[in-house]
Amino acid sequence: MTNKSNRDLEEAYFGLWADPDLGDASDDYVGSDTTAGLAYAWNGRDFDDGADGYGSKPPAIGYSVVEGFEADDDGLDNNADGQIDESGERMGMTRFMYYLNSSVNLGNPNDGDEAYDYLRGFWRDGMPLTLGGTGHGFSEIPVDFAFPGEPGKFWSEENIDAAGNRNPPGRRKFVLSFGPFTFPAGASKEVVLALTFARGDDRFASVRKLVESIDTVHAAYRDGFGLGFSPTAAESGPDQPPTTNPYKSGQAFQLSAYPNPFTTSVTISYELSEPGDVALAVFDVLGRRVTSLVEKHQNPGRHAISWSGTMDGVRLADGLYILQLEAGKVTQTRSVALAR
Repeated sequence: MTNKSNRDLEEAYFGLWADPDLGDASDDYVGSDTTAGLAYAWNGRDFDDGADGYGSKPPAIGYSVVEGFEADDDGLDNNADGQIDESGERMGMTRFMYYLNSSVNLGNPNDGDEAYDYLRGFWRDGMPLTLGGTGHGFSEIPVDFAFPGEPGKFWSEENIDAAGNRNPPGRRKFVLSFGPFTFPAGASKEVVLALTFARGDDRFASVRKLVESIDTVHAAYRDGFGLGFSPTAAESGPDQPPTTNPYKSGQAFQLSAYPNPFTTSVTISYELSEPGDVALAVFDVLGRRVTSLVEKHQNPGRHAISWSGTMDGVRLADGLYILQLEAGKVTQTRSVALAR
């Protein structure tokens, strides 16, 4: 893509907009897999009905970031490799938003401002995408990716509240976006995307098969699709390593929790690539803050803290809880399950 205007674009976003209409368009679901840089559509019912339906084995269709464009010197670890603003750093998918084919707050954008808000992760009424439910007002935890949970688990359209309740299937549209970045007048940026399709024995198996195919797609691209050339090697030059999928090295902070589910305590660990103020808090699925675990300045490196599933010394009820880690401009969430 090229900025053919005569002015620099600040706070620019690139978006891939999709209206998948997978078979019968009236019963679709959508989701995202941040470790694969993948946005996808799948069927919301076991049987895809209608004249355009796929029947008892509904497939899944995905839009994957094979290679993002070069990132700005923005002080962020855009490819999660532990380095900040290194030469050749590339930006991958930074947000995933979906919307409905209607005029409600979660519906079709009416103008450029509303389309720009979708690219930034905001609904038509200015509310941010939040964890749980439809992503609009279920909790107060802002997130960057809608429905990143494995289908059937929280937070997916098949399990919107950690209790197994689901969204009504319907027509879905979505946008996966990159940004923000500065786009100088006359400059060009290149991004490589892949459209993938998979069909398993049922709708859940189709999504698993789709996700499993992403590494093969990326490897084929790096190998020049067997045509005797390597696109990434040609772009990087002989002294640069081949470009890899930026999501495979883990998300920002590499936030993890073990064991999960836990009965007595869980060890929460994360890795910082630069010094900064860090806040680690626990929320319930309604977005209410349960407790704060970390609120201080920390140095780069690996950090770990144990949480016993309590608030002010009192053991909490069994269920799902959300860890939210904030450092600098980046926020990451992860769910943990407390079970006696």
